[in-house]
Amino acid sequence: MKKQRLTGRIGGLGLAAAMTAGMLGTSAADIELNQAFIDRSIALRQLADVRLDLHYTVFGLSAELTAAQVAEARARARVAAEAAKMAEATRLYRTGRTDTTALIQFENDGRLAELLADQQTIELARRLTEADIVRGAYWNEIGQTPAAPGVQP
Repeated sequence: MKKQRLTGRIGGLGLAAAMTAGMLGTSAADIELNQAFIDRSIALRQLADVRLDLHYTVFGLSAELTAAQVAEARARARVAAEAAKMAEATRLYRTGRTDTTALIQFENDGRLAELLADQQTIELARRLTEADIVRGAYWNEIGQTPAAPGVQP
């Protein structure tokens, strides 16, 4: 009576089954076949988990991209509005109807709007780069294809 021990992992739990060939009427081939089915089931569950994670990653990134595009467009519109205010303040200053302090304040507001718009542009570029990474766009640049974790090309 030969005793065989099967071990596998399902999630974080260990699966250990000691089977005795002959006593249970199973052969070593049946035991290996059962282990292969368990391994296949584990692999399919892991694949489903990866697909679900990828789905949520792409969905979240898509929402972030949309929000970043809207924020950048609003920031650029604010820059245009501040430029119009500055032009009006300059016109009023030249006619003597406002003072230098107001002119400087409008100029500061315009510079701040430009800075915020540039920050939004950088944020949008960062999100677009994240999307490229998720799509695997950079693998083509380095001449490789993405490998599974733990697998060396």
